[in-house]
Amino acid sequence: MPRLGALLGHFLLAKKVEGRSPRTPEWYQEALEAFERFCSCRGFNPDPTQVTPLHIWMWLAHIQESGVSKSTINSRFRALRAFFNWCIAEGIIDRSPMSDIRAPSVGSIVIPVFHPEHVKALFYLCPPNTWWGARDRAIILTLLHTGMRLSELTGLQLSDLNFTSDCIRVRGKGDKERTICLAPEAQQAILRYLRHRSDGTTHLWLPRQGTRLTSNAVQQLIRDLGQKVGLKGVRCSAHTFRHTFAINFLKAGGSLRHLQKIMKHTSMKPLEAYLRAVNADDAMQVHRQIKPFKG
Repeated sequence: MPRLGALLGHFLLAKKVEGRSPRTPEWYQEALEAFERFCSCRGFNPDPTQVTPLHIWMWLAHIQESGVSKSTINSRFRALRAFFNWCIAEGIIDRSPMSDIRAPSVGSIVIPVFHPEHVKALFYLCPPNTWWGARDRAIILTLLHTGMRLSELTGLQLSDLNFTSDCIRVRGKGDKERTICLAPEAQQAILRYLRHRSDGTTHLWLPRQGTRLTSNAVQQLIRDLGQKVGLKGVRCSAHTFRHTFAINFLKAGGSLRHLQKIMKHTSMKPLEAYLRAVNADDAMQVHRQIKPFKG
């Protein structure tokens, strides 16, 4: 039987064929290669036919002792479990060594988000009278008002904008398209940015040189802005804007089902962490506004 490393390529190819996003196979690969290194260092055979529940328990204890977060442990566990389930489907093994092992709890996670003073501080470094300041301000407002992923943001084309219907077309995981409402503040910021442009490029976001702003470049510019203004207690990243949108959407009275459609989550499970950020005062305020039995 081939070893784990030899099977990894077949497994990743299968996930790619399923239409997973490019990041998903990378996530599987990182977790599986880490498990293979663990087995090799301890003299275990990582062949799927040789892995036992004891090996899984020892591996879990090892990554817990390494000091990583509970959510990281949980994600690695799920990646390895997906691989063994694939091995069962392919007839490589009859039973998964993880079938009787429960996934490690992620615990109660408090998601740090941007507060209004954080956003105002970031805007201070984005003067709208310069093309780069107008661009960065438009990027921040687009992320803040739509909750889209970083890869979705950098994949936007000028043709995706529809100011007549106040919406924007987004290509998400698996190249699936959806339409998101674009708030007036974000529209105005984008239009101000576009007035600084005189090129014929079809991409919405442009770097100082080149034809397209990459995800790494956007992540770096957001990180740099956060460092310059000295933001504390929150990670300055594109994904934090996604968290900020989700929590404020729920606090404003939005439903979890609608949030799932907007953010394009295939499962409700990832959204449950956002519910913990909605407290009794938020619920009371929304209740006053909704008045379900008025009249």
